[in-house]
Amino acid sequence: MVNLTIPAPQPGERPYIGWRVVAMVYDFFAMLALWFVTVLVFMLLHRLSGSAEPAILPGTGWSYALFVALYLVTGVYTVVSWRRGGQTIGMKPFRTYVLAPDGSFASWRTLWIRFFVGTLALVGGFYIAWVRPDRLTLHDLVSNTRLVRRSS
Repeated sequence: MVNLTIPAPQPGERPYIGWRVVAMVYDFFAMLALWFVTVLVFMLLHRLSGSAEPAILPGTGWSYALFVALYLVTGVYTVVSWRRGGQTIGMKPFRTYVLAPDGSFASWRTLWIRFFVGTLALVGGFYIAWVRPDRLTLHDLVSNTRLVRRSS
């Protein structure tokens, strides 16, 4: 893999919070396809296990395992996208990138921290970006990453 670096953000390259939200909505549709495949695999495994139940019922071991699998599929998609090119599919139209403070692509560990904190603070973690002049969210601060926007 070629490790291209993108220079550290200049003041005018900080993306608006709205772009972050729209990018997440855009990524939701890519995730939906991956979630359908994951659920299909679980349904097939459930059926092959010889379970008496025709479906995966809430509150069962199968439902908890499915939840964990969906969360991990989401994480793998997101973190691999950020690591390979600095952006997910939803970030491409807005030319936004997740980078380390020095402008390079962040490490795997850092990106997983960003993902976990971002999902824990999905709602509240974005609000601080509106009051901070540098527009950093909670997961930006905890993981020491930055979302930058390139004009070209």
